[in-house]
Amino acid sequence: MSSPSSPSPLLRIGLITIVLLTGLTMLGSVMILSMSLLRDSQSGDSPPDLMPVILTAASLLLIGSLLAHNVRIVWRHWHRPSPEPAYLAPLSVPSALALFGLWLLALFTATLLYATPVLRWITIPAYLVAIGLPVYVLLRLSIGGRHLLHRWRVWLTFSMGMTLSPFLAVLVEGSMFLLVIMIMLISFLSANAQNALRLSALAEQLEQMELTEATLMQIASLLNQPLIFLFGMLFLAIFTPLVEEIAKSLAIWLHVSRLRSPWHGFALGALAGAGFGLVESAWAAVIPDETWGAALTIRAATSAMHILTTALTGWGIGYWLSGRSKAAVGLGYGLAIGIHALWNLSVLVIVSVAIRLLVLPDDPGNLILSTLLGLLALGTIGLLILITPVALWFINRHLRSLSESGL
Repeated sequence: MSSPSSPSPLLRIGLITIVLLTGLTMLGSVMILSMSLLRDSQSGDSPPDLMPVILTAASLLLIGSLLAHNVRIVWRHWHRPSPEPAYLAPLSVPSALALFGLWLLALFTATLLYATPVLRWITIPAYLVAIGLPVYVLLRLSIGGRHLLHRWRVWLTFSMGMTLSPFLAVLVEGSMFLLVIMIMLISFLSANAQNALRLSALAEQLEQMELTEATLMQIASLLNQPLIFLFGMLFLAIFTPLVEEIAKSLAIWLHVSRLRSPWHGFALGALAGAGFGLVESAWAAVIPDETWGAALTIRAATSAMHILTTALTGWGIGYWLSGRSKAAVGLGYGLAIGIHALWNLSVLVIVSVAIRLLVLPDDPGNLILSTLLGLLALGTIGLLILITPVALWFINRHLRSLSESGL
């Protein structure tokens, strides 16, 4: 029988971090849910007002449960090591259709019942299914069909994608965002004396919750400033993809001594991207409203983008570590950042078009230009949504065939 293995200091730190986050997410879920129910009983607020809080607690409970499962697997491996590989079955056509139907059912259930007092509790599991099921299906497309590395490495990679990667990305992006906002605000105020008065009046209206049509027009006019659009383009289409793709890839580098093929790098990248996409989607879609169904659909597509980009980064790392060209690492990162940037830029264009149509609704030239840009951006996102699952399936199949042939 194998003796208990001694984990490296880096892995010890990673496991301790995950244990702490597991406890925090579980405790946070219970506290948020308890406080929301207490508030409901004391103030008599309507149930839909509490749904974002309850959904946040449910998301924390889901994430905490997955992290706890990872801790159990890693702990068991370090005390009773065994060469137990992870395996995820490939996705057949009947299974794909059944899972897609289940996702649609969850999507429609969450959209239709969120504001119904009697049936609102059905929204909670429907929301979790609508968020988690696409990630599971995409993982089966990405890595199904062949044994991976040890189960504890697979789960640790997934957990790092849910914890370390989002934390670092938010930390770096938030710091840079605040810094640039301060610089832009100073530049905006110094450019024109009237700008200070506009901001002051807008702040007073927002402080008094005067969200009139005129107030919304003022907000849209400020957001339509060329400097703000340029900042949004640089931040969302360049800086954010760069930071997030580097942060997501850290979980792959954690196993750098074990990677011996492009296939394993691709698989670990898909797992790290899946963890990141799951957490991001869980936090970005907790506010139910009339557009909730569209938000959940977009979150599924965004998870697919995260899985594909990080898997491409992992492919590049695995290709290099298998004794081939170092340029593959740069190619993997370049493809990942490029796809991510194209996605974010398309979203930014759609938002900008909506703002331009709100600010200048009667300008024929603006209408034509906005329509063309909006259709181009929507077409780009639609194409990425269609291509991503097919690309994941094809690359997985191709890399598995190469790995099985010893290439």
